[in-house]
Amino acid sequence: REQGKSKRCHSVQRFAQHFNIVWLDPNIKESDETSRNSLARFRTIADATNIFNDPDQFIDYITRPRSEKLFLVVSDTFARSIFPRIHKVVQVDSIYVFDNNQPSNARWNQEWSKVKGTATQFDTLCNLLKLRSRQCEDNFASTSVVPSANVTGTSSDELDPSFMYSQILKEILLDVDYNSKAKNEFVKLCREQFSADKDELKVIDEFEQYYPYPSHSKELDQDPSPIWWYTRDCFLYVMLNKALRTLDIEKIIKMGFFIRDIHRQIEEIHLELQLREPLEVYRGQGMIADEFEKLKNNKGGLLSFNNFLSTSMDRDTAKSFAYLAQSDPNMTAILFQMSVDPSGIFAVLGKDISFYDEKE
Repeated sequence: REQGKSKRCHSVQRFAQHFNIVWLDPNIKESDETSRNSLARFRTIADATNIFNDPDQFIDYITRPRSEKLFLVVSDTFARSIFPRIHKVVQVDSIYVFDNNQPSNARWNQEWSKVKGTATQFDTLCNLLKLRSRQCEDNFASTSVVPSANVTGTSSDELDPSFMYSQILKEILLDVDYNSKAKNEFVKLCREQFSADKDELKVIDEFEQYYPYPSHSKELDQDPSPIWWYTRDCFLYVMLNKALRTLDIEKIIKMGFFIRDIHRQIEEIHLELQLREPLEVYRGQGMIADEFEKLKNNKGGLLSFNNFLSTSMDRDTAKSFAYLAQSDPNMTAILFQMSVDPSGIFAVLGKDISFYDEKE
């Protein structure tokens, strides 16, 4: 080792990035039952929720130095006067205009790029926020970079602890024999976390009834496999990836049976592929500019993703995900091009997933 130089694993985007919803509306009151129910729904989507009736207090709050990303919900009443004051705030990720009385005629997103949607129905608003939350989870997937000088001959004391913990935890989770109690405890946790979200509670009921695979469900589109559940547009995807991103050990252990089942299904599909040549795949996402610089400075190193990595065989599909990051001045849009060794453990998905148009 050269004197004064530490050869360590650089962890990229492994910090506990939080997503908070901040709501500005002249009529919202925590004492009102409808408002309380709305806030409870928001808390199933983001890490925290704050409400304001006064625009100045709202602006004072969101302009304070903070690490978390903010999803802003702004009443149409305040939108025109407040957008010029908040649009360039760095920590503001996205803005949504909400007015449950009448649709707005203003095309806000043409003038303000951070405006990602408008809604007159609360369910529509929640769906928009869920979609953005999922996109952010993809962008903030926990990754680690081992510099090229360290890829071979690296001792354990030179690696970042979070990198080692994730590897050890993976080995433990895949080796545990789970019983029905594991699923029951996880379902209980989900019902507590999503108690205010009727749509997710319905999905949780389905998960309890039809998992594990095969379940021969008549209510669902097909026999739902672990990968089908993971790719379904529901609580499982975000919940699992957030736990992996933040190294939430308690939730990771609760979901251990599900992680193991996904891994085993990937192994089963891989055995059926019989590929002999490397497979070219792509992944589009956003990355914080500073972390992208670290990535560029470690060319030839080992890049490790701490989750089930989704890619596409279609370059244009992957590019469309990268383009989503271009509206954020703090993010760099990245298109990964990967050559997958046939001996690696991966799966080419088709009927196993809940959607068919991404060639995953």
